[in-house]
Amino acid sequence: MWVLGHASGYTSLAELMRSKEGEIKEDVEDFNASTTVAMMQFSSGTTGLPKGVLLSHINLLVSFMQNRYLRETLGGSGPNSSGTLQATLLLLPLCHNYGYNMTINTLSAGGRVVMMPKFSTHAFFTAIQEHKITYAPVVPHLVRHLLQSEAWGRYDLSSLKSISSGSAPIQSHTLQAFMEKSGRGASQGYGMTETCATVTINGGPVGYKLHSVGRVLPYFEVKVVDVETGETLSEGEEGEVCVRGPAVMLGYAGDPKSTSEMLDSDGWLHTQDLGRLDSDGFLFVTDRIKDIIKVKGFQVSPTELEGVLREVEGVGEVAVAGIPSSRYGEVPRAWVVPRDGATLNPQHLQEYVTGRVSSHKQLIGGVELVKELPKNDIGKVARRKLREKYLAMHSKL
Repeated sequence: MWVLGHASGYTSLAELMRSKEGEIKEDVEDFNASTTVAMMQFSSGTTGLPKGVLLSHINLLVSFMQNRYLRETLGGSGPNSSGTLQATLLLLPLCHNYGYNMTINTLSAGGRVVMMPKFSTHAFFTAIQEHKITYAPVVPHLVRHLLQSEAWGRYDLSSLKSISSGSAPIQSHTLQAFMEKSGRGASQGYGMTETCATVTINGGPVGYKLHSVGRVLPYFEVKVVDVETGETLSEGEEGEVCVRGPAVMLGYAGDPKSTSEMLDSDGWLHTQDLGRLDSDGFLFVTDRIKDIIKVKGFQVSPTELEGVLREVEGVGEVAVAGIPSSRYGEVPRAWVVPRDGATLNPQHLQEYVTGRVSSHKQLIGGVELVKELPKNDIGKVARRKLREKYLAMHSKL
């Protein structure tokens, strides 16, 4: 460890820079970049308590090298292209991997970061106009919010080249609609705190496929395995997405049980996401294993039902989760946030879904209109909290 300024027992950065090779050997002889913890971030905790994710110096370095590779080698017009990171508008918390990586990658590219502590449409567009923002990493619900805004023509947004969406799934048609309305590039990425770097990108220099989370990026291997047997599946078959590479975490702090559940003996990180790979190396993520609803033994994807509900005019945000049923085991229930000024009928929404899905996927648990959905600090919907609130309410009846 080296310090800025002076601290008893530690070498100062100034002294380190003046030292000749070999003079600081004693300070670094026990240092191993692959196994020494450089930073601890916390998982999002959407399906349980947040866990301390131990990231090594190599984990962090791979993330920076990956971004540099995409920017300088592949080029293109996406958020990783040369020049896009001149000025980044950051709404994301720095304690989260997404916000941290966007900050460091912008600075390492010679750009500047403009911090925005709280979102409003006016503040967002004003910041782009005043600070000549070239790139804005955001989360899905903000993409949808901006898409619905009528304020696009009131500001000078000519500097903005691209946005990216991360931290949670976003529907491809939403991303496409944003690009058409804004005239800017847009991409989405897939990764986890546990992978440190981005695993896949859809859009920009690596190409684009509808409904995919993107092509597997350098420094990563991805495979899909059978949820029950762990057997590697063929292209196009759905199973658990597993990731391996030098950016994968060391483990969870003080939690060997959770670490062993996520990291196997061959170094594969079991993401607990369901998905499939195609022949071009594009990954399609369909849902979280823990979020899958079991109705009479059949698997029901909340994401699929959320997509159907979003087709209804006036539907803003939506979340679907399973609730207990004595007859079916579990049944899907939906929580819907109407758009401003829209009037929605829960019965109509339930009937709309019934006419478009098979019998075991119907919203037997009902539809509830709410003012907002519970989210964590990066905008990821906490289905678990919706389910817990429902159970708490009905246990009192």
